[in-house]
Amino acid sequence: MTIIHNAVLLASLTALMACTAEHSVRHVSLRSLHQSAYCGGEAAGLRWLAREHLADLLGNTGAGQDLRGQHLAERHLDAAPASVPPIADDEKLVLVSLGQKNSGGYGVALAGHQTDIRDGVIDLPLDIQQPAPGSMQTMQLTKPCLVIGLRGEGFSRVNAGSLGSVTVND
Repeated sequence: MTIIHNAVLLASLTALMACTAEHSVRHVSLRSLHQSAYCGGEAAGLRWLAREHLADLLGNTGAGQDLRGQHLAERHLDAAPASVPPIADDEKLVLVSLGQKNSGGYGVALAGHQTDIRDGVIDLPLDIQQPAPGSMQTMQLTKPCLVIGLRGEGFSRVNAGSLGSVTVND
């Protein structure tokens, strides 16, 4: 009887630990705040975007430069300023840029609305578009970008594959 009792107790504890491990996976909510083919002089990569610079990026202020002196409000001549979306107090903003491209057909979009935190790192689910080889494209300089709002805690690094990564302290 003691052997059966111990086996049942061990099985129960194992099942409880498995349930606890499943629930310890934390997630970060993601949302696309702005997507454009014209993001100013941004080089390819990731960087944190201060809330006060989102309006500049969207063309809603006359400042046009962030703290590093980078031009933010370069837009197509006919493009009207985009409205600044509401941002939650606990939301962090990251700018994903493909850098300057010599034709149309390039873009970057969010491919999911949630990602898991693994060892303090999150991987952004991105869909990076590029023109098919030999296809006809507009001949213009574009600088595709995406601004993502991140909500969640427990991560110290954000990865975007070949575009690089940023740490929370950057």
